[in-house]
Amino acid sequence: MKAAINAHQGNIIIDSGTPLTFIDNETVQSVANKVASSVSFPKVADPNGVFNLCLDVSGSGADAKLPDITFHFSGGAPVVLHEHNTFVEVAENTLCLAFISSDHLGVNIFGNIAQQNFHIGYDLNAMQLTVAPADCANMIHYISILVSEPDGGEQQTGGSRR
Repeated sequence: MKAAINAHQGNIIIDSGTPLTFIDNETVQSVANKVASSVSFPKVADPNGVFNLCLDVSGSGADAKLPDITFHFSGGAPVVLHEHNTFVEVAENTLCLAFISSDHLGVNIFGNIAQQNFHIGYDLNAMQLTVAPADCANMIHYISILVSEPDGGEQQTGGSRR
């Protein structure tokens, strides 16, 4: 889907503790309408009454193709969100857009579902945020433990893969 949605410019909190993305209602509605018009899946009611757009993807199996949604942060490169960043399964064969209105909060939040498979970097000195795509499912994590020596050196005491 290549459609520009002119969201309001303003601040957004990058919150790893909030699952959903909260943005102003006008933008949520615009995104939901663009997504709904670009897919062939029928719209269905959200069984929980939370989400603006839910789709019945039955019959598509693992081949349910949903559009990417791109966020443009001021002064930075676009952040392309794929379907695993933008939709949640709320019932069997029912996917809902994981963006909801922030109008009741008074603040926008970029939630942790949108952050999945991205490295998020905070440079507090430069007051900059970096967002880089990552394939977290295929990363090998190595955790090492360094112990400071009295002479200022360090010694690795162990490590583990997870």
